[in-house]
Amino acid sequence: MTNLPPTQPAPALEELPARLRKGITKAPSPISRSDALTAADRDPLSPCWLYGKTNNAGYGQVKWRNKVWNTHRLVWHLLVSPLDQPGKSRALDGRVLDHLCEVRACCNPHHLELISQSDNTKRGGRHRA
Repeated sequence: MTNLPPTQPAPALEELPARLRKGITKAPSPISRSDALTAADRDPLSPCWLYGKTNNAGYGQVKWRNKVWNTHRLVWHLLVSPLDQPGKSRALDGRVLDHLCEVRACCNPHHLELISQSDNTKRGGRHRA
């Protein structure tokens, strides 16, 4: 299950700045861990948000305010809650963002969950580019 704050409305792609939004396309989500997702997240209307430019590991990357960010971290930072600094793989409390859809280029906050590094390692899974 994603850990978006319950009182916060669902983030929408339209809430992102236009410069970032124009690089994102929607694609059907190949969610494989359906047991970890809520019914709303399994909705076929909840597509992956894929950022066009990816790094060698398959994560979307964008330059934002003169710093390089992985797009899933930047979108979470802008729409859900502040993380830390770009280039860091962890939030201030040491947690990492896990892609529930297992698509590294996805930056849909409904497909992300903030978890411990050890939980992320235990979950493992194959990631799709």
